[in-house]
Amino acid sequence: MKNRWIAGLCAAVSLPASLAAFYTWKIDEWDRADQLQQPGIPLLQPADWLWAILGSLLLFFFLYAFLTAVSEMPGIHPHGEPVSRRKSGVVMAAAWFPFLLAFYPAPGMNDTVYIMDYPVRACAQFPWAYSLTVGGAARLSEQMAGTREPAVFLIALLQMAAAAWALSWAVRRVSVTAGTRWGWALACYFALFPMVGNYAVAAVKDTGYGIALFLWMFFLRRTAGKEELDLRETAAMAGLLMAVMLLRNNGVLAGAVLAGAVLAWIKKKRLRTAAAAVLCITAAAAPPWVISHIYHQPPLFQEIAAVPIQQVGRVIAMEGTLDTKDRLFLEHLLPEEQWKSGYNPFTVDFIKWDSRFDREWLNSRRGEFLKLWMRVGADNPRLYAEGWMTETYAVWNLDPEEHQVQSRFGWALTDANTQSMIPENNDEAAAGGLPMPRRLSAFLIRWQFDGSRFLGAGLCLWLTVLAGLIMAARGKKRESIALLPILVNAATLLAATPASAVFRYSFIYVLALPVLLIWAFEENRQQEK
Repeated sequence: MKNRWIAGLCAAVSLPASLAAFYTWKIDEWDRADQLQQPGIPLLQPADWLWAILGSLLLFFFLYAFLTAVSEMPGIHPHGEPVSRRKSGVVMAAAWFPFLLAFYPAPGMNDTVYIMDYPVRACAQFPWAYSLTVGGAARLSEQMAGTREPAVFLIALLQMAAAAWALSWAVRRVSVTAGTRWGWALACYFALFPMVGNYAVAAVKDTGYGIALFLWMFFLRRTAGKEELDLRETAAMAGLLMAVMLLRNNGVLAGAVLAGAVLAWIKKKRLRTAAAAVLCITAAAAPPWVISHIYHQPPLFQEIAAVPIQQVGRVIAMEGTLDTKDRLFLEHLLPEEQWKSGYNPFTVDFIKWDSRFDREWLNSRRGEFLKLWMRVGADNPRLYAEGWMTETYAVWNLDPEEHQVQSRFGWALTDANTQSMIPENNDEAAAGGLPMPRRLSAFLIRWQFDGSRFLGAGLCLWLTVLAGLIMAARGKKRESIALLPILVNAATLLAATPASAVFRYSFIYVLALPVLLIWAFEENRQQEK
């Protein structure tokens, strides 16, 4: 029975993974040969399936042998006392703080600058609570001190402290079930790996969102299979729901899925839990609606419709089937030549942020655009599939490294550095404003900025799936629910990413993969304290 279960798992994963591997190779090769945008040359061809099926057979036998072997391996036993939260938290904060000083007031990106410049207007594009908090604090600081730097530094310092507090809690939970040695190994990873420290001190919303998803993993693992949530657990769920929903535009959708998962397995006091979830969703979703009506700034539809816009753009660029009426509609949105010249297979940003792209007109014609999108898709299914594959490419491919696109933050948000900041600066480093020995400052900046590299987001997704397979093969089917926050985040990116190569959307992997590896090989889990 166990071998049959493992075989079923391998069969479910082998074909999708084989397709991902094949198209990673093919898209990379075609991109180097500049063939992805040539009309008349289809990316998807019937012969591709032969290679994918052959690959899936090889992968099936490899996975079956691997999972059968690991299912019999001895597990990790907890030894020693749980790691002290205070000690591990202090270690992490002490390791990160010098880098915050080197990047004073904090490293960040042009989105942060826009939020500080136009906090209310930013609510149409970014999470409302984050925009009003950061923008309001920056304006208050500018009025009181003549500079926004103290507010940026204070926000980054509070975020760093919150990150140390949250991750120290996770370290203790791991040490309870895996032992002191593994707990301290995880604490050292969080403290010393440059990318974790970089996100901890960076003035970006993605840090909090990634940590909230990370804590959701522990919450789901701890409550999986329980018949009811007590008041403390309900409050924890509400807090985690609010964190997820207030720090990402599509966080309400992610939060609804996670809350739905909890409601699916509890049997008692479900109404109380459901009421808490509904209140949180309402509290997160209602203010943007109110703000948009008061200030007449509706959310930008182009942010929700990134993939549809890209698919239509591929039809135009590849000279697909398009009738006169639809062509005129799209011509009003953006001149056809700009559709073609701005089209990039891997991101829709060059189209939707073109100065001639009439986003206000699109906002007022959402229904018409969606009807057009469905009509054009019915006539061009292959081009739509190709458009989705290339737009979401970095979310699912098997490239070994991330693409260095907004994966790290090195541009210090001093007043001087933010006066004329451009998007290209997001992937560059600039020294902070504190007086510091030049060599020390250069060393700290170089160490953290250059060292903040990670595996590709797509490869991380498949490693997450592999960790889930190992858990299931080792009899931890219920505990594999801990993968859900990662998979929900990946699903939102597969549905609506504007630029899949932007790694900050997938920061959760940096925190989660080491923990998943430990959990996968733990012995029977003891009751957490």
